[in-house]
Amino acid sequence: MGAQRLASRPVSGGSGGWKDVSSAELTALKQRQQDDLKAMLAHYDFDEIHYSTAFEVEEDSLKTMTLYYFHPDHLGTSTLLTDNLGNPYQFFLNLPFGETMAEQKATDTYTNPYLFNGKELDEETGLYYYGARYYNPRYSLWLGVDAMVEKYAGITPYNYCLNMPTRIIDPDGNDWFENELTGAIYYNNNLGKKDIGKGALAGEGWKHLGNNEMFSNGQPYSQSCDVSLVSKNGGSISFDKSSKTYNMELSLNGDKGEKFMNQQGYEKLPTQYVEYSLTKKDKYPMGPNRFIEITTGNATQINEKYGYFEKGSVGYSKSMFAMIGEFNLILGTERIDRKAVTYFSDSWAKGFDFFYNITAGITGSHNYVNKTVHESWSAYPESNPLINKFRNNRTQ
Repeated sequence: MGAQRLASRPVSGGSGGWKDVSSAELTALKQRQQDDLKAMLAHYDFDEIHYSTAFEVEEDSLKTMTLYYFHPDHLGTSTLLTDNLGNPYQFFLNLPFGETMAEQKATDTYTNPYLFNGKELDEETGLYYYGARYYNPRYSLWLGVDAMVEKYAGITPYNYCLNMPTRIIDPDGNDWFENELTGAIYYNNNLGKKDIGKGALAGEGWKHLGNNEMFSNGQPYSQSCDVSLVSKNGGSISFDKSSKTYNMELSLNGDKGEKFMNQQGYEKLPTQYVEYSLTKKDKYPMGPNRFIEITTGNATQINEKYGYFEKGSVGYSKSMFAMIGEFNLILGTERIDRKAVTYFSDSWAKGFDFFYNITAGITGSHNYVNKTVHESWSAYPESNPLINKFRNNRTQ
């Protein structure tokens, strides 16, 4: 095999590769499918519909009249298609990143374009359309930048699902939002990233939070799917009979937004803050070429922006702008910084901390700075002249 691609049938026996089933099995499958359809229509308050079976229409009308059922795997990929009689119609098998491995059809009356992750495949370009951008399964890359690129600074924005295509999906991407100033959460199935600054997303602080179905790992009928979360948390769901579409909206402000995200396994963490410090470093010799460095003093942190990240994430900050105050021989040096924070998963952070602790042990550095944290500028008592001066420049 080497670098060659496998392009043979995944089953043997017969030209079609289908397993024969009994008439009773087909009848039972047909009834289950029809019962599922009726239950779904009743749940969403659709008007009654009528459909024809394959035996009740002319052969030339099969393409438009037959009802087809998708049988997806855990990633939403349409691995099997059956008609309304339960007859197997189409089989699809893909490589891990979505490239077609094998495909079989019973007839040529209908070609299903919704394959990998249940997304539409453009036959002319060979690209899958995900709503927010196009995906090339041959090269396992997106043709556009990830809308959440700011949250994954250490990963290329063109990668597909963190290179874990058998565990994670990327539904389409643009309908959960967070306000980085207030912690509010907003969902609307008709709005995307391009709509930030309009309507309910007008005003400061709104940014894209994640893909639709981000809390259910792409499973549209789970207890954590978007419809379920909107319903359980007091959102609105309405049906437009003219367009046959649903409109869903959920708005959670302040503490409600934070509580909701905690229930989904996320916590609110500062992504930008101002830090004032008055510290002094002292070195004490501990033998030939060895010393201990001890940092003492006080620090004040004022949070400016927030984001929601998976619980257990660890942040590492980087200075964006700084001012240096006066030097005091006894107390040390005044310094104030505006810092941006990047968060990483707990497993990655543990490895970094292990290396950092070894380094700290070798150099003998110890930090005994006492820090006070204020949740926002409104919580800060305006008691420090250097901080007050810096606050006037906080747009820098």
